[in-house]
Amino acid sequence: MGLASALVALALAIGIAAATALIARDLIHIRPRVRELLRSVRRERAWYAEAGRYSTWREPVVVTTRTVRLGHELVAGLSFALLESFARTRPASQRVRAAHDSLADAVYDRLLGAAQSDRRDSPEDDSAALE
Repeated sequence: MGLASALVALALAIGIAAATALIARDLIHIRPRVRELLRSVRRERAWYAEAGRYSTWREPVVVTTRTVRLGHELVAGLSFALLESFARTRPASQRVRAAHDSLADAVYDRLLGAAQSDRRDSPEDDSAALE
């Protein structure tokens, strides 16, 4: 092997070593970013899985809340009608009925509003909670 061939081989070896060193350096800097991207992907997957679970329980909650509300209004209406049929209990029962109906409507409206809400936070909003 001549001197020229040896110098070419040496230059090639140095070039390969330098390229390997540069690649290794880049890999060291890339690893934290890759880990961060993987965490982000896991967060998004968890968020979408939760969104799927949310959509499966929404309809039963709406139906059940409406059914319970109807039954509650029926029983309360009959009870208050009975109390209001007596002159002695009429004024007090009318005041209690107004308060009762107002509170019951607020509770049922809130339950239905929460179950029917289409509000969805982005996965980024939940990122702190999932890490």
